[in-house]
Amino acid sequence: RAKDTKLGREVAIKLLREGFSEEPERVSRFEREAKVLAGLNHANIATLYSFEADGSTRFLVMEVVEGETLADRIGRGPVPLDEALPIALQMIEALEAAHEAGVVHRDLKPANVMVVDDGPVSGRTKVLDFGLARALGPERGDTASGLSHSPTLTLRSTQPGVLLGTAAYMSPEQARGKRVDSLTDLWALGCVLFEMLAGRRAFDGEDVAEVLAAVIRGAPDWEHLPADTPRPITRLLRRCLEKEPRNRLHSAADARLEISEALAAPDDSPAPETKNWRRREVAAYLLCGVLLLALVMVLLNRGGEDEIGGGRRRVHYTLPAPPEASFVRDVESHNLALSPDGTRLAFVVARDGVRRIWLRPLDEDTARPLAGTEGASSPFWSPDGQRLAFFTQSELKALRPGTGTTEILCPAQGAKTGAWGRDGTILFVQAFSDRDGLYRVEDSGGSPSLLSASNDEVGPRGHRWPVFLPDGDRFLFKARVPGRDVTQGHLHVGDLASGTTRPLFPFGSRVEVAAGHLIYVQQEVLLARAFDFEALEFTGEPIPLREGVPQFLTGWAPFTASKSGSVAFLTFSQEARLSWYDRKGNRLGQVGELGRYSSLRLSPDGKKLALEMGLDGVDSDIWIQDLTRGVSTRFTSTKAMESYPVWSPDGSRLVFSRHGRRERNDVGLFIRSLEDGEAEPAGSPGGGLEYANDWSADGQWVVYMTG
Repeated sequence: RAKDTKLGREVAIKLLREGFSEEPERVSRFEREAKVLAGLNHANIATLYSFEADGSTRFLVMEVVEGETLADRIGRGPVPLDEALPIALQMIEALEAAHEAGVVHRDLKPANVMVVDDGPVSGRTKVLDFGLARALGPERGDTASGLSHSPTLTLRSTQPGVLLGTAAYMSPEQARGKRVDSLTDLWALGCVLFEMLAGRRAFDGEDVAEVLAAVIRGAPDWEHLPADTPRPITRLLRRCLEKEPRNRLHSAADARLEISEALAAPDDSPAPETKNWRRREVAAYLLCGVLLLALVMVLLNRGGEDEIGGGRRRVHYTLPAPPEASFVRDVESHNLALSPDGTRLAFVVARDGVRRIWLRPLDEDTARPLAGTEGASSPFWSPDGQRLAFFTQSELKALRPGTGTTEILCPAQGAKTGAWGRDGTILFVQAFSDRDGLYRVEDSGGSPSLLSASNDEVGPRGHRWPVFLPDGDRFLFKARVPGRDVTQGHLHVGDLASGTTRPLFPFGSRVEVAAGHLIYVQQEVLLARAFDFEALEFTGEPIPLREGVPQFLTGWAPFTASKSGSVAFLTFSQEARLSWYDRKGNRLGQVGELGRYSSLRLSPDGKKLALEMGLDGVDSDIWIQDLTRGVSTRFTSTKAMESYPVWSPDGSRLVFSRHGRRERNDVGLFIRSLEDGEAEPAGSPGGGLEYANDWSADGQWVVYMTG
């Protein structure tokens, strides 16, 4: 508290963190931001008067706000509805006014909300520090690394505590280091309102990493909300806490209408709901740990109409993995299969080290393991939905889920994926063997015949992912075309009657046929696009179904679609933090920020780390992390996929794999010095996918593998 002797008023002084004045660019940027913030004039926003300096000390001059912080109020226990809703309404009105002026708070949390002494119902609520997170933070938005710039740091706040508190209200996009907008404030609003009503944070953990993991992948425990929470408030909370920004509440004005509706109808109790529906709603926000398969979402078709083509609203919910089991992530197999009518989902999970197929009827609460499916992969249904085929290590089998009987259809050593036609023909891919190609066999069993062989010179190579077209005679599959970009591949069409195949167009993802559409993944977005099955061309624009569905170089993407238009898919976090561990498994510390890392290689002197970072198998580059300075540098930046770095014995060069366009000689092993900028071919044949493994101590040899 201080006295403004010029204007004769009491003000609040807020000292900025030590060292702020040593960064002229930041000081200059803050002065520009402060002018915008000082223009905010609203009854529920604490006013920023000026930005001053006294020698090397920089400080803010602000309005004095008497009362207690909302954090202190919540510290005494949950806030009753009749007290919490007026506070929330005033917070929303403050956000609405700021957003209209183009200002985003970026650090909304209970510690930044003051409840004025004369009470929240008859008095006022003030929101502090509008826009200061941007003014004080890094130039590129509000990343986790910028949390230490939180303007709410005080003498009695420990640094870990402040970081923990700030992280608990960050939106998923903010936690990932992406640029933020007003939707980030609406997420934080949902976190604060949940905490007021429940008396506990929506997302919490023992350290910042755990909190951010909960924000990105976890879900609030909705059971902690009071039983009498009005329906508009639960709806508001769910919409505010949508992890995908595009699915979130669109504006503070929408939030104000929800709160106003609840205040106008205080007796509007929640609609009755069964425990099963409650569990589904809660589970719809669950994600598992880093790099583990986590989630099955079902866009459930209702009323027999096409979910995609009929214009009906989407219904989606989560099917969790069975207890103590995890979904199988195998980029060469297809481990999800919806029945043709969309009523049953078969999926592969691992439990106690054994893979099995489980079956989940979508109108029931539980899944059950199918006997006789130990070691199974890539299940796929017969057209009538009565039988389920799958592969073991050496055979193609089929079972009848109703009776549990299993039969061997044919040998299938190394087979990966298949499709079942309505005339009884089964197509399957045999890969990574001297019999690589696309095969056919009758569903009554017998010896498989080769339909399309891999041919290095003229024919398709690397067959993957067959799927029948609606006529039952033609089929689509993924394969590479000799001489073309090996990172892309082409969609091919084949004909059972003629036994011929031909490429259609370049395509990165496997596809499935559903309700007049092709379903596929592009840049991790699951899409549906209308397709003319006679002309074999797209006829409409892509319809986004869901973001965050992973994909891989081979075209693998973990989704399945029924003929009726239902879609199921797996999603999981591909971001992780690098950590040091000792030989006993104790974590010693962390390296860098959250990212998609793979192919880690320490330099011979242990001071640098070469790694692959980017979109798994689609668009990746080599980066070098300086472990002594904590600085990351991009080592490659071409349009090709670069991966698997290996250090030279003296640590001066890297050899790595590049998968680009063959006609540009952009395929094979390349060597580049850390000093100059040009990568040179390492002298490998360069005929396909080549991966370096090691560099001999005398520097003369590189060991690598192909295929």
